[in-house]
Amino acid sequence: MRVRKYGCILIVMSLIGFTVLLSVKHEQKRLREEVSLQEEKSSEEIAVKEAEETVNAESDDIIEQGETEGEKEEILYDHTLLGRMWMYYEAEEIPFVDDETFVLIREAYEEVEYSAEFEKGNSEDYEIYKQKFWCLLQNEIPFMDRKTDEEIYIKDWTDSKGKTMVNDIKSCPYYFFDMNGDSFPELCIDNYGQISVFAYDSDRDQCVLWTRIIGMNIVGTCKGMWTPDYDVDIYEFFQLNPNGDLELDTLFWAEHADLYHDDINMVMFPNYADTAKRWKITEEMKRQGVFEESSGQWFFRITDEQFKELERPYREAREQARDRMREEGYTYEELFGEYETE
Repeated sequence: MRVRKYGCILIVMSLIGFTVLLSVKHEQKRLREEVSLQEEKSSEEIAVKEAEETVNAESDDIIEQGETEGEKEEILYDHTLLGRMWMYYEAEEIPFVDDETFVLIREAYEEVEYSAEFEKGNSEDYEIYKQKFWCLLQNEIPFMDRKTDEEIYIKDWTDSKGKTMVNDIKSCPYYFFDMNGDSFPELCIDNYGQISVFAYDSDRDQCVLWTRIIGMNIVGTCKGMWTPDYDVDIYEFFQLNPNGDLELDTLFWAEHADLYHDDINMVMFPNYADTAKRWKITEEMKRQGVFEESSGQWFFRITDEQFKELERPYREAREQARDRMREEGYTYEELFGEYETE
């Protein structure tokens, strides 16, 4: 009995030892797998971290390069405005031009001929042309819009918002002279500061809209000017070719000082449609100026005295033109009254 009892005890102890051994081996295997997983995870984290560092380094290089390029561009073009210049006080930050640059500006403006004659053309054709224009105003014949090749009657002529282009033909001021320089008279209708210029093509027996002049005054054949007024004195001049396309335009302006801002006088070089006639803007001049993106022109800041030098011939031509416009202007009755009584 005693021998059998010890034998059973030995068997139980062996089973317990075997179970413990299995548990130890299982735990060792689990620990090894856990360590392996941690090592793999650490490797992935290291790889991700290295990748992030690489990307960040590349981004820093790109940013640094971009800043360098921006600084390089800024050196060449210190000032750039997006809108019409006289709406921005950033012009106060622009330096005054040096003497050499102003000499070139003055020489460029000395070549501009502001004054113009109200050419009459062939007076023998006046009666025929005047009758054609009267028929146009009475909506008996249409006119041809050169830009759209569309035939339109005056009564049906509207802008993009549906507003009538000529409100009351009997109250509008008129000019009747050779506006385009072809030796034949054109009819200019001034409708609240928007002047429509009509020509008559005798070969096609057709009235044609030659051009429209908005916000400026006619000062003679093919030429027009802006009248300085309000707080900003704008001195703008244009010259058209016989086809009614822009041939030359000039612009300089002064914004007067107030409690917060200094006087600002700006000028652009005369802008010719013929690129061969345009003045070359050097890199040194660009460093002193501002590029207006809306017009594609360079503007330069000048002193009050320099501005007066440019202003004087403009004002003289403007005053002469104002007197001539009074002489050349007509009312509807003066120009077409004789046809109303027929």
